[in-house]
Amino acid sequence: MSQSSPPEQHNVLDLVGRALAQIRDLRNTETVVMSDEIRSAASAQCIEISRGKIHFELVGPEDGQVVVLLSGATLPMWVWDHTVQPLANAGFRVLRFNYFGRGYSDYPHEPNTAAFFNQQIDEVVDRLKLRRPFHIVGLAFGGLIGVLYAEAAPKSVASLLLIAPDGMGTHLSPALSLTLTPGIGDYLFDLVGSDLLLQRMPTYSPNGVLVQELSNRLKESFPIKGYKRCVLSSIREMPIHTAEGSYRAVAKQGTPTLVVWGRHDGTTPISIMDVIKPTMPEADYRILETGHLPQYEHPNMFLEQAVPFLKSVADRKR
Repeated sequence: MSQSSPPEQHNVLDLVGRALAQIRDLRNTETVVMSDEIRSAASAQCIEISRGKIHFELVGPEDGQVVVLLSGATLPMWVWDHTVQPLANAGFRVLRFNYFGRGYSDYPHEPNTAAFFNQQIDEVVDRLKLRRPFHIVGLAFGGLIGVLYAEAAPKSVASLLLIAPDGMGTHLSPALSLTLTPGIGDYLFDLVGSDLLLQRMPTYSPNGVLVQELSNRLKESFPIKGYKRCVLSSIREMPIHTAEGSYRAVAKQGTPTLVVWGRHDGTTPISIMDVIKPTMPEADYRILETGHLPQYEHPNMFLEQAVPFLKSVADRKR
């Protein structure tokens, strides 16, 4: 027969639990519940798919080949602000959208797995009646999503353009790594997740003005209820360190791929590009004099690589 814990131990644990809950309440920054009223005030265009509403933008000629832009794990789709219209002007039909748990999309309680993201891509593309195959341009975590999607649905992907993609050893600070532990990690990320995400911003670029701009825009997400939960689930559920097999599978499928990296990227160091190369030996690799977000920091530099690549694949697909 098992022995019960002494009453004193229960009392101490109860006190500690209540104290931690009070601290969390004091630090709670998630005070905004995403709603149609908020979306309307922001003129955010949304569509309904199976798990809720998705915020999106679609621009460019209707007969242009489709380019799907996939953001990272933390920053919403505004990271493509300087990219969308130039790609549309180049003749592409350009789609960007906020995943569930970001921006003006809904915040469902779902594990942020590869299947979760794949379903969003499929349903958004189908709901908008966009043609397949389409090109995927993925940034960091979005690059990993793109690789996993291409592995699962090779006939739907015309090409991959990966910007410092995750999946082969994404850097996490010791504190952020601790949040991956179920239980205590959930509590810690709820308590200090906003601080941990802000602490990563200086690694995005040596440009202090840009870092401050990104930090200010990142803070816009913190008040939204569910944001930190969704980011933490993404980090936990996706193979940010263990996607080598998926990279090899996509390479074997022959998907045309361009990998772009910023030389001054401190978030996903350029050394990881050398880890990816053996898994995708036929891909094209380009190094830009930028930080983690070349398409935002130096859009013209990025577009000089992206547009010719996408057009060359598009010409072969006609």
